[in-house]
Amino acid sequence: MGKARKPSKDLSDSIFLVVFATLLIQFFLAYPSFTRPFYQGNFSWLHVILRVGAPTLLMAFFLPFGWRNLGLQWPSLPKKAWIIILGLLALTTLAVMSTKFLPDYVGYYQHMQRGHPWDAFQRFGVFTLSTLIPWEILHRGFLLFGLFYLLKDHKDLQWVLPICIVAVFEVAFHFTKPYPEALGLLIASPIFSYIGLKSGSLLVPLLIHLWIEVVFAATMIF
Repeated sequence: MGKARKPSKDLSDSIFLVVFATLLIQFFLAYPSFTRPFYQGNFSWLHVILRVGAPTLLMAFFLPFGWRNLGLQWPSLPKKAWIIILGLLALTTLAVMSTKFLPDYVGYYQHMQRGHPWDAFQRFGVFTLSTLIPWEILHRGFLLFGLFYLLKDHKDLQWVLPICIVAVFEVAFHFTKPYPEALGLLIASPIFSYIGLKSGSLLVPLLIHLWIEVVFAATMIF
């Protein structure tokens, strides 16, 4: 069995740039005081600008890949895989709905219950669309598929490293929220990333993420 190839300096620099840029974007967005001027109603333009605009500039001037390499295509999976995904989605839905029985968790999100339920649901929906889609584009597109592309000549690292890095990011940036979210992502993030890479598309994990948010909002508000 041959030795694993050591990544070149140019490759290491590109990997560092992708990871550091994602970290910087996430840290900036973690401070609400910086984001308020960029809100229009419940829509956050800053999440769109940073999570989509910044990677676009980096890919245009500094990185050897573009949007065509980041899973922006229709997924390709066998029928059996879709059945498994639907089963996982059902289990995830039940897990999210069960948080209704965790008083501390419900208490953390009690602000979502202000006003009429349908108005609250609409506000959450507008905010979520402006943050969730850019989140998936940044983490499952730029970070996951970007690293996957960079490591195309290093099969020993190509799957494991991107999936693990994305999981670290997703779990770390949910530590400020109730523990079930970080704990859930510790399991769900690698699964969703694997599905994304296996299907060749970030559309599947994006839609799963969107469904989870809908179930979560309905559970907390109604």
